[in-house]
Amino acid sequence: MDVVIVGAGVLGLAVAHTLLQHQPELRVLIIEQDGVPSEQGSTYLSPGIMYRPENAADASRYEQTLNTIKTLPQQSNTRLLSPCGYIRFQSHETPQSTPATPAISTYPDAEQQRIHTLLNTSNYPHAYHDPAGGYVHAEALALRYGRASVHQGATLMLNSRVINLNPLTIERLEFDRMMQRVVIATERVTCEQLVLAAGVNNSALLEESYGFLDGMKRSYRQFLRIETDARLHVHANKLSMPVLELAGVVLRAQGEGVLVSMPLLPADPEGYVPQGGKLLGVPVGVRREYLEYLLQYEHALPFVAWSSLNLGKTLNNVRGGWDVHTTNGATTYLQVPAVNATVYALYAGQDGIILALSKARDLAKQLTT
Repeated sequence: MDVVIVGAGVLGLAVAHTLLQHQPELRVLIIEQDGVPSEQGSTYLSPGIMYRPENAADASRYEQTLNTIKTLPQQSNTRLLSPCGYIRFQSHETPQSTPATPAISTYPDAEQQRIHTLLNTSNYPHAYHDPAGGYVHAEALALRYGRASVHQGATLMLNSRVINLNPLTIERLEFDRMMQRVVIATERVTCEQLVLAAGVNNSALLEESYGFLDGMKRSYRQFLRIETDARLHVHANKLSMPVLELAGVVLRAQGEGVLVSMPLLPADPEGYVPQGGKLLGVPVGVRREYLEYLLQYEHALPFVAWSSLNLGKTLNNVRGGWDVHTTNGATTYLQVPAVNATVYALYAGQDGIILALSKARDLAKQLTT
């Protein structure tokens, strides 16, 4: 193989798609432990928030990525983009800030009422408003990238686990009659270039295969959900509202409820095992650090007191996954010292899916030069 990509999340698939756009003759193999989209990876958990960055350079990358998404081959009726608008409330004014009231007043009365029901913005008089913002459906985007890559000639190997990079060794997996995953074959693959896009699994693979420490830390992030609530006045089984951000907490519509995206926590200590916390002595699935954060801003986030905010009875009742801590929170890639291939490790940061996809394209272009 010319290029092997480990991890079929949206970033790994974006690398494959860009590679084959520039060099269609390349032999590209994509290896994924689960499926596309994987329910275990960060793509499945991504809220996919998108808005025009205030920085001019990032805004240019945003436009390029948005154009790429819109021009991906249409192979299903699955919607990729929901341009519902984006409002970030803040207590201080920035050069790009506009008063909060005009930002809200551009939406229908019902949506204005939802905003005031969910948030108390009295202490946050300023807002950055992008009426064309919204969110991208990351799972559908990964599926679209995957289909486009295969159509371009890539080989997609699902249910396959990489256990070593030197030499590149793969275990083929299958479910037995007891629905337990078992190894049915072990294979070795040679390649000229190798891209690791396996999220937090990159670090372990690099250390075990090359003795290389990438220095990345991680933390377990959770995504809460406000279930159907009469105060939200859902119409036709669908909630309509702009994406809202206040104090680092992001709210976006999800079916009849609201997905609550929590900010990144400080890095967890090595060996940390995710676990829920306790609220008034009652066990819940949300970790204590997030409970404390929400209670700190309860004056501005009234939904924290709603019974429809699903805190879960155990960790399994709250969606969550591992986040990588990169420098400045930006998506990045680095070249790894290796003798058997040119190896790059790609890490998604906290700069949003739009800028992350742009960085994936940068890596792909570097591989073809």
